[in-house]
Amino acid sequence: MERSHLKGRSDLTVMNARNLTYHGALCGWALARAHARTGDPVAISTYLGGKDTFDRGVLDYAKAYVLVTEHDHQCLVDAVRDGRVEAVAGI
Repeated sequence: MERSHLKGRSDLTVMNARNLTYHGALCGWALARAHARTGDPVAISTYLGGKDTFDRGVLDYAKAYVLVTEHDHQCLVDAVRDGRVEAVAGI
């Protein structure tokens, strides 16, 4: 079977809250599983070396991503407030 046949599609616009939650959990599981296949920890450690350059790079990226997330959230809040996006509280 070709690899392209193993991919699936989901129409998130027609999912109810329960199915959307389940779909999100499945996506998270698949992403975590893919990231868990990183290889030999000793080889990775050797490649990264003893300096904290990689650690600092990941930290800098995470700090920058916080700003992006906060901005995206504010855009969503504004869109809900202005009526451009419909939101239901408590779901």
